[in-house]
Amino acid sequence: MIYIVIGFEIVINMNVGYYDLGCEVTDRVKIFKNYIKSSFLADIIFIISLIMINNDQNISGLLFLIKIKNIKKLIQNLED
Repeated sequence: MIYIVIGFEIVINMNVGYYDLGCEVTDRVKIFKNYIKSSFLADIIFIISLIMINNDQNISGLLFLIKIKNIKKLIQNLED
């Protein structure tokens, strides 16, 4: 279940525009490059750590709560 949520978030992040110097950016290539530069590394580190500790439910639950915080941030960006 958690892998579906993470995958869904990554797909959304690669397709959501952003603002650069007050101008909305909707070019998919620029959005993808911005995602790679901004939060892709954090997502990859999260996924790798989750895979490494998959057998320990307490730690993976904590990591999931941390990821939910990022999802809330994404939703706030979508609303703006």
